Amino acid sequence: MVIEHVECLPYLTLLENLKLLKHLSPKITDESIDYWIDYYGLGKFKTIAYKNLSLGTKQKLALIQAFIHQPKILLLDELMNALDEQSVALTKDLIRSYGQAADRLVIMTSHISENISDLCHVTYLLRNGKLYRQ
Repeated sequence: MVIEHVECLPYLTLLENLKLLKHLSPKITDESIDYWIDYYGLGKFKTIAYKNLSLGTKQKLALIQAFIHQPKILLLDELMNALDEQSVALTKDLIRSYGQAADRLVIMTSHISENISDLCHVTYLLRNGKLYRQ
């Protein structure tokens, strides 16, 4: 799950925060951590404390945490916040390929409609407390 304001342990580095996840999921390995760091081009930030990372880098770390253990259901809230253009493209490609698997479900929310319409097969609009299928 990615929520709008994800927080990690502030005094641990980006890499240390990811390595903590290995204790939560047997699917997470050093190799998968390296893959995701490379995917988002975060190699130069591996040894920087979370509290000193930019908002965009923190968002990429949140996305990595959501995808790294390959869950069957992903909940992504405002996932494009603070991402640069290249990272938005990488993330959209990732969601497209991830959501194609028959046993996976991706649920996204965004106040930017093109982030949803570009990626989702079924979309809903919440307006004045009512849900409308588009």
